[in-house]
Amino acid sequence: MNSMMRSETGRVRSNNEDNCCIFDVKRARIMAVADGIGGIEGGEIASKIAIDTVNEIISAREDIESMSEEELKDVLEFVFREANVRILKAALKDQELMGMGTTLTIAVIRQRKVIVAHMGDCRGYLIHGSSMTQMTADHTYAAELLRNRSITQEEYICHPERHTLVKSLGENAFLIPDLYVYNIIYGDVVMLCTDGLYSFVDDEAIRLSLKKHNDLPNCLDNLFDRAYEAGSDDNITVLLTHVKPEGS
Repeated sequence: MNSMMRSETGRVRSNNEDNCCIFDVKRARIMAVADGIGGIEGGEIASKIAIDTVNEIISAREDIESMSEEELKDVLEFVFREANVRILKAALKDQELMGMGTTLTIAVIRQRKVIVAHMGDCRGYLIHGSSMTQMTADHTYAAELLRNRSITQEEYICHPERHTLVKSLGENAFLIPDLYVYNIIYGDVVMLCTDGLYSFVDDEAIRLSLKKHNDLPNCLDNLFDRAYEAGSDDNITVLLTHVKPEGS
């Protein structure tokens, strides 16, 4: 598997509240992205706590490749619980950080499958041939309205609460993350990204940017160029993994 990631503050923001990581535990590839909320300093701290928790807990599980899907889901849920507790404790120690939180999306690629744990409005995409599937559901107020058919797709695009989160880490009560399992084959691409990309670049443009996925640096260049050309005013983070046979 080939992987690359890029995270940029963007052309408007003065700080980057996104954090991300890609690492291996034996033959399992782990990708994670978090988008902080709750003020300039608080957002950065919350997203860093989440990604540090992913690194610490999952990298210590050398059996991550061989455990059952249910066991892996339990581990991922534990990561979310632990990250949530650490964020809440950090906020209690510093009143200026009260109310900070973060989204978190984790993808574990192993055994021809990708297992995704998700909370918030980062997104996971699976690119298979010429098709692209959004693997995650946005946890925003507007997205809930759309799923309940209370608003149309056209109304959703310009809804004032499109970015108002209904689930995030750092809340008083823990919310269980969404868990998904998708089959993958050689040649597929797994992408995680923050809303600084997809809020300004539609799915079709993203899909076209990833057509030449043998060249991941070029794919990243295309995605970031499209976001900036569309006027993205947010931090932008993109993680890509091209699933390839060993040695290819």
